[in-house]
Amino acid sequence: MILKVKTRNYGYKKKITCFLLRYKLTLLGLNLAILIAVLSNIFDLDPFDRLVSLFSSVEKYEIDEIFIGALVFLVFFMAELILWHRNQKIEIEKVKIYRAMIASSHHILNNFLNQMLIFKMTAEETPGFDQDILKLYDEIIKDAKQQIEALSSIGKISQEAIEESIKPRPRGQISGQSDTVDNTCCPSS
Repeated sequence: MILKVKTRNYGYKKKITCFLLRYKLTLLGLNLAILIAVLSNIFDLDPFDRLVSLFSSVEKYEIDEIFIGALVFLVFFMAELILWHRNQKIEIEKVKIYRAMIASSHHILNNFLNQMLIFKMTAEETPGFDQDILKLYDEIIKDAKQQIEALSSIGKISQEAIEESIKPRPRGQISGQSDTVDNTCCPSS
């Protein structure tokens, strides 16, 4: 009798892939450090002593302070780029989520409006029904469509922009687009 052992896939491949993607720069730096150490031992090189000798050779020109300052600047510049890139990813995700939510809202609202047409058709066929109510109904539907369109055209996703796009406007003025579009390059915090 052969025993069959059930193996479960706990997603180790996915976890390893996520780990490698998350720490790719750290792993690259580790591999580079190991490569430098191995090549230094194989070829009898001493990169640290060479770096120290380089700094001592430029000491007479007082250029070493510029190198150190440039190194500090580059470290902070790289940190700033990393933070900027992370913020850009967050902003892109916010826009994707917002657009998906708006598309879902459009779908729900359009279904509602189509169902409300049944009531309008019934009211139109009812003798003696007040025509002013039907006109008010049409205006309410038109305003609702304009507000949804204004929400769809927001450029910068923020609470203020959303509130501004649905703020009540005088009759005939379309809310939205030019009031809420923000073309700045800085991500919101």
